[in-house]
Amino acid sequence: MHRIVAIGGCSNSGKSTLARQLSDQFPYETEIVALDNHVQSTEVIPKVRDRIDWELPESIDWKGIYQTILSSKAEVVIVEGFLIFWNKSLRRLFDVKIFLDIDYDTFMQRRRHETRWGSEPEWYVQHVWDSYLKFGQLEEPSDDFYIIKGTKLNAASLASTIIADLEQM
Repeated sequence: MHRIVAIGGCSNSGKSTLARQLSDQFPYETEIVALDNHVQSTEVIPKVRDRIDWELPESIDWKGIYQTILSSKAEVVIVEGFLIFWNKSLRRLFDVKIFLDIDYDTFMQRRRHETRWGSEPEWYVQHVWDSYLKFGQLEEPSDDFYIIKGTKLNAASLASTIIADLEQM
């Protein structure tokens, strides 16, 4: 049996970076599972204007990510993604839940410097933010989440806290 750490938050909040940093700091065998690597075929994902709408829950292969998590041989599985807390049955698997919170201005600044997706029109960048507000935010803050400001992230300190939590489980 392994432990599962989930990291959610809007695009460019630092999820992938934090996942790598935690993996490096943990004294456990870890595997990082990125939601971005578990998407449906582009033929079935809806479009917004002329672009594939990656920002919808329907874009994710939920069964695939569920199976990947459960079949992992690592002691700790770190799952990260923009919509990771949207799926309630998947959310029940998580032992530790981290939500990275950034404001609109920080998102816009970071997204404009993003190069992974090529050139994006301004309307699409706004669509990403709007989709985050609709699907990616926490329904309501809860005591079982670490809610971290993505602009004030201290991975080493957070790793120590999470390691202590994991060792008590």
